[in-house]
Amino acid sequence: MAVAGSGWGLARLAEALGSSEQALRLIVSILMGYPFALFQRYFLFQKETYLIHLYNVFTGLSIAYFNFGMQFFHSLLCVLIQFLILRLMGRTITAVFTTFIFQMTYLMAGYYFTATEHYDIKWTMPHCVLTLKLIGLAIDYYDGGRDPEFLTPEQRRFAVRGVPTLLEVSGFSYFYGAFMVGPQFSMTDYQKLARGEMTDVPGQRPNSFVPALKRLSLGLLFLVTYTLSSLYISDEYLISDDYMEKPFWFRCGYILIWGKIILYKYVTCWLVT
Repeated sequence: MAVAGSGWGLARLAEALGSSEQALRLIVSILMGYPFALFQRYFLFQKETYLIHLYNVFTGLSIAYFNFGMQFFHSLLCVLIQFLILRLMGRTITAVFTTFIFQMTYLMAGYYFTATEHYDIKWTMPHCVLTLKLIGLAIDYYDGGRDPEFLTPEQRRFAVRGVPTLLEVSGFSYFYGAFMVGPQFSMTDYQKLARGEMTDVPGQRPNSFVPALKRLSLGLLFLVTYTLSSLYISDEYLISDDYMEKPFWFRCGYILIWGKIILYKYVTCWLVT
């Protein structure tokens, strides 16, 4: 499917790098988190929370549209329905079960109708992250209505006491630093971030600049390693006749190396994001 921005020369650049256009869009989207974060750090830190939510919704939806075109409506629909579930069903176990059934069914249907013989980067990839996030939100919202004496320390920490607004749920869902590949985080942590409380220096910006650059550098190192290694270790070779004719010890060694190399592309995304 052609998505927005296909005429920007990304296809040619991806071909030159020996990558797919979808994979290049993913990497660009993850790297865009750095300028997005710098803008938020210097211009939105401890501003009105609704501005933070609007910013996260705008940047997250932009990333979704850049990667998947109008198919971003899948995530938008699930976020809106999740908000209605929380508001209409309240802090009930019914809301938790309804959330789990609806979100998982939607995700499984997406996998079923978009499946191919290859691993494709499409709207179902970030939707898996979103599904887990929204299910976690329903559970934390339910815990927020229970007696704290019956909660574990972890449940008390993540329990959502207030009633999230639609803008807050949307900002939580589309936060640019985790929309595409994760990581998972709770609504309470997101609320602390929006209020400027997620910092090691109370009242001031966190000392996160150097640690972020270290993770970025390590992630780029894994990216270069994966890119160079994949020229010699390919998925296609595993199903070739030449591979099947090799000695058993060679096939075992090759698949071990292949497994390690293939993991690097996931490690790259997790480190950089």
